[in-house]
Amino acid sequence: LLYFPISYLTKETLGALFIVIIGLILGIGALTKKKRRNLTKPTIALGLTVFTIIYIAITLRSSLNIGIRHLFPIIPPLYVLALLGWQQIKEWKYSAWILGSLVVIHVFAGIQSLPHPLSFYNSLSGGMKYGYLVSADSNYDWGQDINRLKQWIEAHPEVDTIAVDLFGGSKVETLLGPQSVWWSSAKGNPRSYGIDYIAISINNLLNATQRLENGEPRKAVDSYLWLQELRKETTVKNLPAPDERVGTSIFIYHLNK
Repeated sequence: LLYFPISYLTKETLGALFIVIIGLILGIGALTKKKRRNLTKPTIALGLTVFTIIYIAITLRSSLNIGIRHLFPIIPPLYVLALLGWQQIKEWKYSAWILGSLVVIHVFAGIQSLPHPLSFYNSLSGGMKYGYLVSADSNYDWGQDINRLKQWIEAHPEVDTIAVDLFGGSKVETLLGPQSVWWSSAKGNPRSYGIDYIAISINNLLNATQRLENGEPRKAVDSYLWLQELRKETTVKNLPAPDERVGTSIFIYHLNK
């Protein structure tokens, strides 16, 4: 039940959150004080409210917790409802300044997220660097840094071969070139095969090292135990600390250290 509310509160910019929350409070306040006649476009507000409530109810019952993208249909209605609520204080001389400032904060956060907008998390949830601690999958890692990894490989001629465990498939040789070799935890330490580097998507690393939904640990062969033993230093969530990071979503380990 909490997945989608948390996703919205952490993936949305703070500016947009305040616009929506304040606007909805103002709109609800107008209704409770019997100021319905002051609400702009009441029919539109009613229709959007009914649609939003029904969609949220259906979404909260869903077990498909794989990304905020499933909330996209209600985000425009929320903005419209919020702006209708802001109409309640349009006569207040500071309202335009406050709303304008929140819009600027929203736009600035969007600009700051570039060139990694998919991995955006607002600052109260850890920001882009640590957003994966809230949730990964399409909220953070959807294979968007594969081209950046290719550029990293090309910029490091000393890397003659690199093991790769990336979210999105196993055809890494086609995507990254002949230096790359598809890998998984079950294949063991790449150094045993003369490979000194491994690149792992955060999504895959989380799926391998965190407990299952029922609390059970994962099978040892699938848990990158060899990497955890090799790299005692950890990040948050006890992920093996990487030597380098490509984009936001790929950890690189130098296994010869």
